Amino acid sequence: MPFVRTFAAPLLACAAFAAQAVEIEGHSIPESLQLGGRALVLNGAAVRRFAIFKVEVAALYLAEPKNTLEGVSSLSGPKRLRLVMLRDVSAEDLRKKFLSDLRSVGAPAELAQLDREIAALGEMFRAVTLREGDVVTVDWLPGAGTMVAHNGRSVSPAPLPPELLYRLILRIFVGPDAAREPRERLLGLKPIAN
Repeated sequence: MPFVRTFAAPLLACAAFAAQAVEIEGHSIPESLQLGGRALVLNGAAVRRFAIFKVEVAALYLAEPKNTLEGVSSLSGPKRLRLVMLRDVSAEDLRKKFLSDLRSVGAPAELAQLDREIAALGEMFRAVTLREGDVVTVDWLPGAGTMVAHNGRSVSPAPLPPELLYRLILRIFVGPDAAREPRERLLGLKPIAN
């Protein structure tokens, strides 16, 4: 029996390590991570396209799995959207697309309420040129706000506090107007596929 335990332990460790990431479009997507002192799990991941081009692999991390926009939005605790770029994107194109998406999912009253924060997000993205393989994270940290990082370096001068801002960002990815297949994969309604 000691031999079996000695032999099995490294195999179990290897199996646990192998299960810690999935691969999509050649990029490793962690199945869990730590954010704000909490363990988050991969809720879902999907390739997102703009027009006919594959642009990014989006992954959604939550404290527990949720399969509706309402469930994701109302879940307390930190949240992370992790985007791995599948092509180069200029800072101006990124800024325009992100702001256009925010405006398309927000009601006029919501957008008016967040005018300052949306402008601040636009300025953050103005300084970021993305290359294939770059990683952008958009985090919600309760008590702080929305924070953006590029390849692990913060591009947020300060957190943007309104939770409504992060809820609008979530709508871009898992709201009713998001492309159906990526939305369903991010919500865990379909399996993650390469």
